[in-house]
Amino acid sequence: MERDARAAILRAGGMSGQRALVVKLRGQRLVHAWHAAQAPWEERLLRFGGAAAGRILAARCSEDAVVLAAGDAVARGLPGAERTSFLWRDPATGRPQQAQGGGLFARRFARHHDALAIEGRLDQPSVLVLDGGVDALPTPPGFAAWSVSARAQWIVDELGGDGWTTGPAADAGLHFATLMSLREPRGSVGRGGLGAALARANVAAIVARDAPIEPLVDERFRDWIAACRASPRLAARALGGTFEAADAAQARGELPLDEARALLALVDEARAARHGCAGCPTPCGLVFDRPHARQGGRYGAVHLLASRLVLDAEVDGLDALRACDELGLDAKEAALRLEARLAEAPVERSARASWIARELAAWIEHPRRAGGPLERVVERLAGGSLATRLALRVSTRGSDPMRVQPFLADLASEGRVAELLAPLELPAGALDPRDPRGKGRIVWWCENLALALDATGACAFSAAGLLADGIVDLDDLARMVAPRAALGAAPGRGLLALGGALAAMARLAARGPRSRAEDAPEERVMLEEYRRLRGEGLDWLDPEWGLEMAWRRQAEHDEVESGGVAPRLVDVPRPTHGVVRVRALGASFAGLDGTSWNFGEGDTAQALIEHLAGSSPALKTQLESASLWSGGRRVPPGEALRHGANYDLVLALSGG
Repeated sequence: MERDARAAILRAGGMSGQRALVVKLRGQRLVHAWHAAQAPWEERLLRFGGAAAGRILAARCSEDAVVLAAGDAVARGLPGAERTSFLWRDPATGRPQQAQGGGLFARRFARHHDALAIEGRLDQPSVLVLDGGVDALPTPPGFAAWSVSARAQWIVDELGGDGWTTGPAADAGLHFATLMSLREPRGSVGRGGLGAALARANVAAIVARDAPIEPLVDERFRDWIAACRASPRLAARALGGTFEAADAAQARGELPLDEARALLALVDEARAARHGCAGCPTPCGLVFDRPHARQGGRYGAVHLLASRLVLDAEVDGLDALRACDELGLDAKEAALRLEARLAEAPVERSARASWIARELAAWIEHPRRAGGPLERVVERLAGGSLATRLALRVSTRGSDPMRVQPFLADLASEGRVAELLAPLELPAGALDPRDPRGKGRIVWWCENLALALDATGACAFSAAGLLADGIVDLDDLARMVAPRAALGAAPGRGLLALGGALAAMARLAARGPRSRAEDAPEERVMLEEYRRLRGEGLDWLDPEWGLEMAWRRQAEHDEVESGGVAPRLVDVPRPTHGVVRVRALGASFAGLDGTSWNFGEGDTAQALIEHLAGSSPALKTQLESASLWSGGRRVPPGEALRHGANYDLVLALSGG
């Protein structure tokens, strides 16, 4: 017997198409209206559900609307699928934004909704309560002055459930205010002013009280668990809790060795306590037991705060992150603004931790002190990889870039990248992080996939790991995460086509990336290729046709250009013998760190990997997925080893 009517709809193979709701705020009165499709292409996106339906609501509602959405994978209870998509416009710039927040709220929300748009304004600050319907509960006197912890405690005591709250930063009108989850360890969502957008509507928090959706344990559920358990990259992420990215950054030459070791040492403090999305077999969240709270912490935010502000210790980055979280501020943008303040008025390093707390509090009292919108915030957060820089520049998600950055550019196997990109060719130099060739197509492909995964609500990091490790192909992935009836006989192609259509809709809402006078030649090469594949927005009204046309345009261009540019070859001497040293900072290969190998004539990077696998059979699978780096560049498998060189073993996904 079915657990509820929702399960019956899911077994039928698709979303209902009748679960996209618009709530208009009129004083303290809420007016509800179900959205009906106005064209066949719109009906298709509505039936797919999740952020695809959310994108339709965002296009049809007023520009001040905030849209929430949860996809098919969430509604089925797929392990690890706990993501709510948010779509809104930055209150300061008017640019469209999209972000995803993790947590049990998504599974409560999905019981009754695929997408929900909130537009208008309430007379007084209130909590929106989702409990079958949507109601508004006014907040108590003094709520605006409360910290995020105090707000969350009151909401949980009064209402229970799960949800998201604004902080004092949103009430102060700071345009980089985010939302914070109600329960510890807290997560944040909404760089680009999501908290400010809701505060403008007098929405102080959103809470879902419905019981979480019951998982549908079918073959897709079981296949997903088995695949995740078989992935070396996801195992590495579970061990490192996103801090394994420090290992990769050090190998690329973007992070000093001592800083990487200090960041990885933080993982040991949190190794006993992990958290993750419901049912995920490879949970990647660390929990730091601090004196004041059970605190989460991701590599990206902690590292940025500790490095940009030159703090005494990486643990001080956790304290700075906590200070931002209590105010509901985006930590990465706060770090850039605090860095600018330090440049204007230096503070002794030993006094910076206490100075940060005082400076953040001053922003709440005097919002202008924080400054206006920062130019090109996302690009300033990029590392040295050209693919990452392009991805952050063109991202259709605004200030909150793709959850998975262009992971194809990180893979060790050229064959695997070529297999996934097909029928597009993989040009010479495409896997060199400093060579612009091929980066436009890699970013275009990864962006399409990321947007489609957002629409399902499945974990994009898990999906990327499974594809990167060769555990599944694109068709397998699509069958596991998307509505059965949504993608046709070629589900992998359908998934990419859907992502292309969603990118086109986002482009219609905002100007696409344009060339700039100050662009370097390599940036123009990448951007031209990306725009060629992206094409005209109207092509994507038929997603499969749009995808076919994109492939055709690029193939025709490649044919014209073939033979025009010779591959850039690396002149490497071939020694007859020597010694190399292995460096492995991450937990996956801790036992190999510092080992040496006496190599012989003709030995290559691939021979080193095979030697390590032979000496450590238990790590054979992980080593086959790892890449070797030396001197800040990836080493091709066939390149000869260099006497005296250090070779870094890297097994990590971009992002986090």
